[in-house]
Amino acid sequence: MVLSLISQEIIGIIQLSIPIIILYSIVPKRFFNYLIIPCSLAMGIFFIFSNYQLTRNTINSLTLIPSGSCMNSFENEVTRCGLNSKNIHLYYRHNGDSIARTGFNTVIIDPMIWKNTEDDPQIPAIKKHLNEVLPNPTLSMLNKIKNMFSLKAQNFFLRHELGHIFHNFSNKYIISLGAIGFLETLGALTIATTAIPVLGGIGAISIGILTGCILDLSLTYLNNVFFKAQEELRADAFAAKFSSQEEIEEVANFFEKYEELFTNDYDEKMGLLAYLSKTIFTGYPSTPARIQHLRKSTQL
Repeated sequence: MVLSLISQEIIGIIQLSIPIIILYSIVPKRFFNYLIIPCSLAMGIFFIFSNYQLTRNTINSLTLIPSGSCMNSFENEVTRCGLNSKNIHLYYRHNGDSIARTGFNTVIIDPMIWKNTEDDPQIPAIKKHLNEVLPNPTLSMLNKIKNMFSLKAQNFFLRHELGHIFHNFSNKYIISLGAIGFLETLGALTIATTAIPVLGGIGAISIGILTGCILDLSLTYLNNVFFKAQEELRADAFAAKFSSQEEIEEVANFFEKYEELFTNDYDEKMGLLAYLSKTIFTGYPSTPARIQHLRKSTQL
């Protein structure tokens, strides 16, 4: 896992570095220092634009709009949370290992897990298709999640996603990625430019790419801990405001069962990295911290 992570990081940084390397090979050396800020800003803007476009394309590709009890429940929850149901959209889509997720003002729910969809005429065809294309281990895992996922926990999850919309999480997260792009490029170019007289062109490029990799990983993990995980807690607090104590306990129990279900696979996948906090790699608070925060939010 560690070697795969490092190799993917190096390949990604090299691909992003090619335009800058070409630019520096054309421009006279006396202008190198003047290029650092413009190139860093350009990379930050590129990160923002590419991630914005990726999210927008994902939303534009959605076509399956829930109906019946599912949509009625969604609209009621939106109104209950003080938001305008006309400005917030709901779609079905298999979300991998996520039960629900948010992109801008759109909530995406997994039809294989979501409850109260029985009266939606689309569901049989959707489930039939997913049963045909998803591997058996994935289907088995989804079934286990659905069995321990209660309607009360589902209501909380929906409010949590609405909390992300209320706090404008998608745009803030995209901007944070732009900041990472700017800072890692700034650091890499500063080190590389300084190293040219000592290491020459090839050496400076190598040390610049290495610096970019280290900064990208470090800043991404810091972003997970100090921004993304905190936004998850903010969304939990938003959901808790509109949830009963019984619903809070229900979702707390679900979090504990969900953690147990995935712990062995996670430990095996991460190897030695599993000894570090999951928050670093996933951007989600630890289960005990999340449950404590939930109960504190409702003053249980």
